Amino acid sequence: MKIKRNEDRRAFSFIELLVVMGMVCVIALASYANLSSGIKLWQKINQPLLEEDLDIFFERWTHDLTTSLKFKNIPLIGEKETLEFSSMITSPQFPQGTIGEIIYSYDPSQEALHRSQRDFSQIFLKEPGFKRLLFKGLKSLNFQYYDYDKESKEYSWKEEWGTRKKPLEIFPVAIRVELEMESENQRHTFTKTVYLPLGG
Repeated sequence: MKIKRNEDRRAFSFIELLVVMGMVCVIALASYANLSSGIKLWQKINQPLLEEDLDIFFERWTHDLTTSLKFKNIPLIGEKETLEFSSMITSPQFPQGTIGEIIYSYDPSQEALHRSQRDFSQIFLKEPGFKRLLFKGLKSLNFQYYDYDKESKEYSWKEEWGTRKKPLEIFPVAIRVELEMESENQRHTFTKTVYLPLGG
């Protein structure tokens, strides 16, 4: 008796399996490469740009200084890493604007620059104001004050401007901020000078 073979029956050979597995690996690697480059591109697009953050900070800092005013209860006090002065600000209690105190302070331990503000009622009631982080990762920050020195009869930059115990009644001609930041393992130094309308 003869056994009939089923000639229509098909099976994968070992070589065909290897070819299919190789194709699957190539497709998987191509998909992974596309996904990886897409994630890197998304991260780069959503990464805050140093230049944009600096532009926003310099714009705000310039506006605060050019709207500063002489107010006996809030004198201008300038140190190397801190700057306090009175200016016109808006607050939840005074959305139309009021006299307030603005403080720019640099914390070297956290490498952070903060901006604080209090309106006049908060100062009077000794309440804390609104504090906001402007920058993280600052390697150094230095405020300087430009004024006429009567002794040397020359204009020069100073490291300090008045103290809490002995505030000065006049404003400096200009205030300069110099900050150093690190981006992509490189250090960058930026400087901005603002001339005060009430200076001198």
